Amino acid sequence: MNSEYKNISKKIILILVFFIASIGIILLVNEFFGRRAQSNYTNVVINQNEKSKLINLFQKKLLIVENEFQRYSTIRFDSQRKKNKENIHNNLQKIKEIINVIDKGGILENIVTVNSLNIDDVIEVYNFRKVYNFNLNEISVIKPQLDKLESINNNISSNDSANIVLVKQTEAYLSRITEISNSLYARIHININNSRQNAYEKLVFYRNHNYFIVIFIIVLGSFFTYRVLKNIKGITQENIKQKEYNQKLSVVIEQSPYCTVITDVNGTIEYVNDRFTQATGYTQEEAIGQNPKILKSGTLPENFYKYMWGELTAGRVWSGVFCNQTKHGKIYWEQAVISPIVNSDGDVINYVAVKEDITEKRKLTSKLNDTKDALEEVITNLPVGIVILNVKKEVLSINIEGARILGYKNKEDANKHLINKSCHQNITCTIEGNCPIFDLNQKSYSLEERNMVTREKKNIEVIKSALPIKLHGETVLLEAFMDISVQKRAQKSERDANIAKSDFLANMSHELRTPLNGIIGSIEILKGMKVNENQEQVFSIIKTSSVNLLNIINDILDFSKIEANKIELEETQFNLFNALEETVEQFSYKSRESNIDLFYNINENVPIYLNGDVVKIKQILINMVGNAFKFTHRGEVVINVELNSEENNIVDLNFVIEDSGIGIPKDKLQSIFEAFTQADSSTTREYGGTGLGTTISKTFVEKMGGNIKVDSPNKRYVNDEKGSVFQFNLLVKVDTTKENNYLNFTKSNKIALFSNNVIQNNIYSSFFKRFNIQLDIYTKLSISEKEIKEKAYSVIIVDNNNNENDISNLFDSLNSIDNLYKILLSSKTLENTNKHIDEIFYKPFRYSKLIALVAKLSETINKEEIIKDNNEQIVLKVLLVEDNKINQTIATKLISMIGSKVTVADNGQIAVDIVKKESFDVIFMDMQMPILNGIEATIMLREMGVKTPIVAMTANATTTDKEKCFNAGMNGFLSKPIVKQDIFGILEQYNS
Repeated sequence: MNSEYKNISKKIILILVFFIASIGIILLVNEFFGRRAQSNYTNVVINQNEKSKLINLFQKKLLIVENEFQRYSTIRFDSQRKKNKENIHNNLQKIKEIINVIDKGGILENIVTVNSLNIDDVIEVYNFRKVYNFNLNEISVIKPQLDKLESINNNISSNDSANIVLVKQTEAYLSRITEISNSLYARIHININNSRQNAYEKLVFYRNHNYFIVIFIIVLGSFFTYRVLKNIKGITQENIKQKEYNQKLSVVIEQSPYCTVITDVNGTIEYVNDRFTQATGYTQEEAIGQNPKILKSGTLPENFYKYMWGELTAGRVWSGVFCNQTKHGKIYWEQAVISPIVNSDGDVINYVAVKEDITEKRKLTSKLNDTKDALEEVITNLPVGIVILNVKKEVLSINIEGARILGYKNKEDANKHLINKSCHQNITCTIEGNCPIFDLNQKSYSLEERNMVTREKKNIEVIKSALPIKLHGETVLLEAFMDISVQKRAQKSERDANIAKSDFLANMSHELRTPLNGIIGSIEILKGMKVNENQEQVFSIIKTSSVNLLNIINDILDFSKIEANKIELEETQFNLFNALEETVEQFSYKSRESNIDLFYNINENVPIYLNGDVVKIKQILINMVGNAFKFTHRGEVVINVELNSEENNIVDLNFVIEDSGIGIPKDKLQSIFEAFTQADSSTTREYGGTGLGTTISKTFVEKMGGNIKVDSPNKRYVNDEKGSVFQFNLLVKVDTTKENNYLNFTKSNKIALFSNNVIQNNIYSSFFKRFNIQLDIYTKLSISEKEIKEKAYSVIIVDNNNNENDISNLFDSLNSIDNLYKILLSSKTLENTNKHIDEIFYKPFRYSKLIALVAKLSETINKEEIIKDNNEQIVLKVLLVEDNKINQTIATKLISMIGSKVTVADNGQIAVDIVKKESFDVIFMDMQMPILNGIEATIMLREMGVKTPIVAMTANATTTDKEKCFNAGMNGFLSKPIVKQDIFGILEQYNS
């Protein structure tokens, strides 16, 4: 087509060269009128489209205003009501701007939101020129209606009943405005078609009159034909665009999710879209020619339809809700808007209805209302007090139980006194402005004890939860509470009873410790004398029995402290090795008597010097190891200390106590830590015990930030289904004031160990490795003199778990080797021993003693002495203040055995009188004495300016007792029964 035009143009140009001068003026005139006709046509189309868009925008804004007025019936909060008023005002102002542009012409800008986040908004610009030969009289009618809507909106208040009347008034104004806008819309579309037709007729007029130039020249006619064709092409393209636009509009209507119906003035259906056929079941052929009455369900009264037709025939737009039925009889609900269509003469020629199926919306709304009513009913009748507050801390709602708790007769009585009143002045003790919620940026709190105020201004204790929630778009605070005053009184009574019981048990403990002090102290004195093996065995039995009795007393006392919530931790510096060895030493006789091996190990990476409550740590270990021995008949008990983690000088230590005993049934594992509970009811009868040890241990462990658990059977003996493993971890501080190298050897001997016990060998290997001592292990008693010399062993250690004859033969064979130190490890007392044995260690023994021996043999001893020689003497002048004669005798002999001189005072007053005349290095002070007790005597001595160290020596062993002593001015504390080692430690501390 383009090439054909080019060829014609070339020929015409050649022909017209001659005539250009003569027809120039004619061509210019023709071009001028042709362009003017085309421009006029284009401008008319664009201008009328702008007017159509303005009317569409006007209807959209009007629909928004109508919806906003309807929302007033659901609004309950002032903030929502204020926002709604602003929205209506802004939209009414925009409608007035639109009407003014339609009436007078001009430019209008409208902001359009393109997404739900209110970002990326665009501005639509409407440019409309006023056509003075086409006046819209309806504009003058609409403006007063808008002013009335603005006035109604300004009169909306918080009075819901008044609002309903005002909103009802808007319906008439909105209906009238909608009617007029539809009339405008119809007239404008008719005007658009008329304007387009007029412009087109003018264009054709100029085209037809162009033929007069044919009289001048045929070539000139061809030229004008070319010009006309060009203009026709432009018009055709515009028509094509308009046709495509109309097709798009048709597609939009056809594919619209809303039913669209067009009828004639008599109500006969002329057009329905696909959505109508889907919703009703009628095809287009079945619907066209029918009256919409075919959809009537009979639910709505006849007056409803009469009113609707009255509005439509009067030329007004009607909107409302239909209850219709489909072709197959199914009932459904529709929200409809029906508008008259008028021609240029103002006569109604059609009606168009746009309808939306709202059946599911009505069901959902009904369900939501039912749910809301049910929820309100539940909250109202909950057996828990409920109060809802706004951000101003004003009461919005209270339920029946809340009213009862706060002392009101019923909910109505509570509402009268509390609604819209400050919670700080009526129901809570919280200072206004210091509420945990809203003021301190907390989101919620749960099940916390609080005080609330009743109507009589009486404080009651409640347990309360508070949670900020959204209600009708505003943040409110929901508080749920229960009155626990009765429970708190019961708890106080129980606490007082526990304290009384605890005090009673503490007094009983004091009375029992006094005779035990005499028994255990006597054994300490007798053990210092020369006795035979049978006598030593009897003494050990007496001491073990006394210690067991003391442990039972301690358990009962500790349990009473737990019940009274009096357990407190003390923090002192201690050596973990010493603490573990002191624990093991208590079971040495039990181990040898029962022929049960007791092994212990501290892993190489575990710090030795720590800060913590070593007394409770030892008590946990004693309970756990004692429990293991109680239920183990043969085999071994193993203690292992591991390092879980270390951070900021806090170590998490894991203690594992394994045994090869009878084990624990799986169904009893959960209850093993309950008070007075054994794995079996017959256990107490067969094995003894109070059933408190594990409970007390669990409490101590948790107090020190750890956990305790038990597994059974022991995986080491899983095939035999026996044994148990108790594990607990503790959080303990590292003592940073000391190097955690327990010993520092610059020179070390090589050691050979002969043992076939795998557990023992692993522990000894780890232990010696910790101190950089080379240990070679032999599982058979076979080594030559040559091999010992080649490997330069200076010490050999032989365990008596081997054959006794083989052991004896080995020692005899090695007798000729010079400087070879020979040690025997035995789990039982030996009467006849090989004369070639240099030393016997009876298991379980303190590993530190063995290390000390190696240190001596290596001629390198650490500055800190590991053990003290039993014969070492400390010569000090000691004042013993004690009223009990037995305790006087025991303490005097124990102190004298160490080498110190003792002066005895029967009570505190005598002690004060003696100190006035004589000075002492150390004073041991009992607490409970006649005339003047230990606390009073200490205070008096300190007031006198006496600086002598005073150490409490008492059967009162509670933390409170210790605090009293230290507060009075004492320097130390010893709990009865007293043993030689405790006294030695105190005297050594002050021996300077």
